[in-house]
Amino acid sequence: MYRFRSVWRLPRSREDLWDEIESLIRSQNPVPWWGAVTAVASRPDGYDLVARSCVGYRLRFTLHDLDLDRPTAMTFRSRGAWWGRRHSPSPTTGPTGRA
Repeated sequence: MYRFRSVWRLPRSREDLWDEIESLIRSQNPVPWWGAVTAVASRPDGYDLVARSCVGYRLRFTLHDLDLDRPTAMTFRSRGAWWGRRHSPSPTTGPTGRA
C-alpha cells in the first residue's frame, strides 16, 4: 500500500476552490494540473485516464463514484492500473480566511 500526502497553500478562499473543482469536474479535462495524466473519455459515471511516464509506459485507470460533499470533502474510487479509494478533506482556512 502506498500513501501520498501533499500540502498546498493556495491564495484563494475555500468557496473559490470549490467553485474551481466543480468547474473542472464538469469539463472534458478534469486534471489539467497533472501534466502526465490525460482524460481519454468522460462518462456519466467517471473518467478514463492515462498516465504516461518518462520511460515510456502507460497506466490506464478510471476514476468513478465521485462524491462532492461541499465544503467538507471529495471522495472517489479508481480501478484499472491504479485502484483504490481517495478521500480528500476540504482545506481549513487560516486567520485570513484563506485555505
